[in-house]
Amino acid sequence: MESTEAEQLGILPHESIRVKDAMSRSMAVESPTTGIGEAVRMMKSLAIDVIVVCEGGHLLGTLSGRDIALSNMSQSEPVHKAMTADPSYCLEQDLLIDARAIMRARRLTALPVLDPDGRISGVLTSTDDSPHARAYPGDIDKEV
Repeated sequence: MESTEAEQLGILPHESIRVKDAMSRSMAVESPTTGIGEAVRMMKSLAIDVIVVCEGGHLLGTLSGRDIALSNMSQSEPVHKAMTADPSYCLEQDLLIDARAIMRARRLTALPVLDPDGRISGVLTSTDDSPHARAYPGDIDKEV
């Protein structure tokens, strides 16, 4: 009899869910040169807390309402001046339980997800517990 992946990893079956099976592929993405004011408008219109900042599909940072408030910058400044550079992230193949531990430890509401090539492929939010979880608003296909 073959063992399951969970048995091989020494975890319970519900703990063997991969990030790719729980993440949202839809997200709010902006380029680093987008103005803070435009990012704020997007966050308000989509009712989200975090925007992923990318260039050429590569993760550069995240921008949260807290980042904006602490930066005390003009709305015309580019988001790269207020964003969290080199943010925490996880990989599609990571275990969901491990990604959740990162989110709890760092008090994150959203965790960017990278594909095997290191390109942004989605976001894991505090509501993404299953493949049927509420999607994160936005558009990952936006050219940045």
